[in-house]
This record gives sequence, C-alpha cells and structure tokens, in this order.
Amino acid sequence: MNKAERQQRILEYIISHNKSASMEDLKRYCSVTSETIRKDLIEMEQQKKVCRVLGGAVLYERTGERLLQNRFYENLPAKREIAAAAARLICEKDLICLDSGSTNLCFAMNFPQVSASVLTNSLNIAQELAQRKDVRVFVAGGELREKNMSMTGASAESTVRSYLVRKAFITSEGVDLDFGIMDAHESESRVKQAMISISKEVYLLADHSKFTVMTPICTASLDKLTAIITDSAVDPQILAQYTKAGIRIIVADPLR
Repeated sequence: MNKAERQQRILEYIISHNKSASMEDLKRYCSVTSETIRKDLIEMEQQKKVCRVLGGAVLYERTGERLLQNRFYENLPAKREIAAAAARLICEKDLICLDSGSTNLCFAMNFPQVSASVLTNSLNIAQELAQRKDVRVFVAGGELREKNMSMTGASAESTVRSYLVRKAFITSEGVDLDFGIMDAHESESRVKQAMISISKEVYLLADHSKFTVMTPICTASLDKLTAIITDSAVDPQILAQYTKAGIRIIVADPLR
C-alpha cells in the first residue's frame, strides 16, 4: 500500500480501538517498520489527525481539555532544553516541588543524578521518579483530574502547605509582564499558589510559545519568581522586555 492508504488505515485503526493505539500495534497492523510508523504519525500530527503520545498515538482532540500525554510532545525539544537547565539548579539533599505540567514531566524524565526529595501533585511525575532509588517522592493527595493525572482540591493544597521546600518548579499556560503567571484551571492554579507560598526559590518553566498566551486565571505575579527558565528559541525582543522590567530569565542552551 502507498503512504496515503497506510495513513488512512492507521486512522481507522485508532478510531476503532478506543481512539488510541500503540506503536507496536500499528507496526504489526500495517506490516511496516517502527521508523515508518513514526514518520507517518509525525505527518498525521501535523495534519491534526492524531496526537503522538508516549508509545503510540491517540485521535486528535478538537475540543475540551487535552490529555497530558498529548501535550507532552508539543515543543518537546524546547521542553528538553528547559529540563536540562532546570536540572543544573538541583543540589544534593534538595527538597523541591514539581507541579503537574508537561514540562515538569519532561524534567522528571531527565532528573539529575542527585539525592533529592520531590513533592508533587502529579501521578505521572511520581511514577517516573519512583524508579529512582536516590529520589524520595511525596504526593499531595486530593481529587484526581483524570486528563492531567493530577491531584487538586483543598486536601492537595493543605498537604503542600505542610511542607517547607527549597525550590519550586512551576509551569503555566501563559506568562505576561502585566498579568504574571496564567493558567486555565482554577484548581491547578490554587495548588501552584500553595507551592509558591512554601518555597524559598520559585522557577517558572516556560517555553517560548508561552509568552504569547493569555488565559483567564492569574496564578501569581512575576515578583514571586526567582527566575523564568525558557528555551533558546525565545524572541530576543521578549527577552529584552522582561530583562528591562527586572525579571531574571535563564535561557537554556540548545541541545546538541
């Protein structure tokens, strides 16, 4: 079969299997290599037919909140740059907070080889770091937000506020000089506010695309931040504006 026919078969398979499929299933179904399926999924994602996720793909969601694993691949090279820059800030015996954003999941997957303790409201991050013998993991329990696999609500906020941590690494939907850190969901925003309140240092992990996004909820003003960590593709004009306003920005090095 040609590429167009194969991609149509992939789409039909995903639709007929609860709107998701693994790479291995698609490889067997189409009788092609993993590399061929990978290239097909990249092209189909660009056409907004599917979203690549860890180990496979799901049907593209046109409305509503998107699954965390769908968002994980958006600007993934930028997230890896940011994760590498953030990792250099972790010291031995640090106790840190990680919220449930996809950039923090990337950070957890590239966590430095140090003995540290991590407080998080993300089940995915907790699961990732639980594989590390040198990392202690504390989970702030609460109501599960299924699509984000995060714990929120009064219980999660209360748990977070019972700790005192050295560094918090926070993500956001958007960031603005006037409005600060912005999010789309109030329950997530409130957990982030709790994390900010207990932390001696607060770092916002924001890739270059976040500087043009506005959302309804303001989580915190930028004066609460120690620094913003962004990737090497950040607009120099935006960088100059934030620097002029006295906001420290750490620009990650390009990955080789």
